[in-house]
Amino acid sequence: MTPRVRALIAFLAALSLAPAFHIGMEIKMITPGLYRGRVPFREADFAELKRLGIRTILDIRGNTPITSEWERRKAEAHGFKYINTPMGFRPLRDGSADPALEALANEADYPLFLHCQIDRDRTSALVAAYRVQYQGWDIDSAADEAYEFGIRRYFVGLNRYTRAGGMK
Repeated sequence: MTPRVRALIAFLAALSLAPAFHIGMEIKMITPGLYRGRVPFREADFAELKRLGIRTILDIRGNTPITSEWERRKAEAHGFKYINTPMGFRPLRDGSADPALEALANEADYPLFLHCQIDRDRTSALVAAYRVQYQGWDIDSAADEAYEFGIRRYFVGLNRYTRAGGMK
């Protein structure tokens, strides 16, 4: 067996164990009826969303089509409306955040749960834009909140989007 094949087998074995290491969700309220957190994965995650009265899940991941499809099926099986509006890491350039922001602002879908992969970068940038454009926050306060949630500075496009309040 070649080293490359051994590495692939080891990777696949580790990947198959990944769900066992998934820690519970920490769900945070953005505003009444609007919540954020990491991707729901376990049955307990969907049960917690149900307990909170969530009706809609808004998935803004753009780089995981297979897991987004899996999540769509799980969400619909649990009675949730599922929306996937992929948001890239350069939303000012590609406009990928515009549909996500519109979906976030559609209160007909509330209570709504927003997530990217780990509730850090894209979610924080989108919430900052929502705070500025729909809640009247000033850009600095919204950006400060995004940095408190851990948006990483090396995602230059997301940081520019955050500092612009989502406006081009």
